Amino acid sequence: DILIEDGVLQLALVMFDSAVALAPTYPAGRLALGRANYKLKDFPSAIAQFDTSIFYDSTNATGWSLRAIAHSMNDNWPAARRDFEQANQIRTLSREERYRYALCLWATGDLDIAIDEFEKSIQGRGSDYRIYVSWGMAEASRGNLNEARRGLAHAMEIRKPDERLFEALADINA
Repeated sequence: DILIEDGVLQLALVMFDSAVALAPTYPAGRLALGRANYKLKDFPSAIAQFDTSIFYDSTNATGWSLRAIAHSMNDNWPAARRDFEQANQIRTLSREERYRYALCLWATGDLDIAIDEFEKSIQGRGSDYRIYVSWGMAEASRGNLNEARRGLAHAMEIRKPDERLFEALADINA
C-alpha cells in the first residue's frame, strides 16, 4: 500500500503478486492487487482481481465498489451500476461512490434517478466542483437549463474556471 501511495506501482504489483501466491484465497490480497492494476490503468486485470476477491467474500462492499469503478473506466456502465447497487445493499455508499454511481445512472439513461443521486452526493461536499458540473449537465440533459446554469455557476465559485467548465456552460447556452 505504501508503494502504491509513493507511485512505485510496478514494485507494488510484484509484492502483491507474491502475497497472492502465498494466500490465493485471501480477499484483501486480491483487492490490493486489483488496486495496483487499477493504478496502472490495467482495468481488465483489476476487474479480474476484484472478481476473485468478491468470489471469496461476496459481502465485501469495497470489492463491489472497486470493481464498479474499474468497469466505469472501461465504459461498461451497466456492469458498474449493478456493482454499485450490490455494494449499496451491503453498506451505504460513500459520497464519492454515490457520485460515481450517479454517473453510471446518467450513462445508462436513468436521468431522474441520477440527478437525485448527484443531489445526495452534494450534501456535505459543497467543495467538490465535479459534482456540480455533472449535476448541472444532467439537468441540462433533461432540459432544465436554469438548474444547469445554477450548478455550473456554483462549480465556478468553488474552482477557478477551466476549459471544461466554460465548455459545459457554452453547451448549455447554445
